[in-house]
Amino acid sequence: MKKNILLFSISLILGAIIGLVFNYYITSEIIVSYFAGSQRLYTVVAIICLILQVFAFTAIIYFILARQFPKPFLYILSICYFMVMIILLFGRPVMGVNYNFNILELFNIDFAATNVFNFLLFLPIGYFIRKKKILFTIIFSIVLVLGIEFMQLVTGRGIFDITDIIIDVLAIIIGYLIFNKIFVHQR
Repeated sequence: MKKNILLFSISLILGAIIGLVFNYYITSEIIVSYFAGSQRLYTVVAIICLILQVFAFTAIIYFILARQFPKPFLYILSICYFMVMIILLFGRPVMGVNYNFNILELFNIDFAATNVFNFLLFLPIGYFIRKKKILFTIIFSIVLVLGIEFMQLVTGRGIFDITDIIIDVLAIIIGYLIFNKIFVHQR
């Protein structure tokens, strides 16, 4: 029991430090670019992201030290993750109908940070479908991402973007493969 408390305390301290540094240097810049002009929404998203990052880094460090992942962490991370996803995908101000079919933006260095952020944002979805078959995962990821992109197009709260579709589908499938490998080896 004392060992678990010590591991949790160390994980929480390190997770808070890493989460705060990550938030200060990376996440806050991304959030500002997404929510420029909407101070109230920016504040809510920034707080949720900070909490999510501290919990995520604490859970990862705890997992590395203790070789187990506590379920309460998983529940809190899941709730925060989906809240951030909904806000990031549909919480922006109405931009009008925008679309992008230029697949070359996938390789444009100017969009590298956005592409990496999108990839990391959709990677955890693979965890939630890790017990499904690969064919289901492929179909599910395509339908989910196309649904999100069409919703953004119809509501005007985002851009229907071919690079987002490719990156997000690949992220879900790679997340599925990673989490499948992790949980198969743990059994």
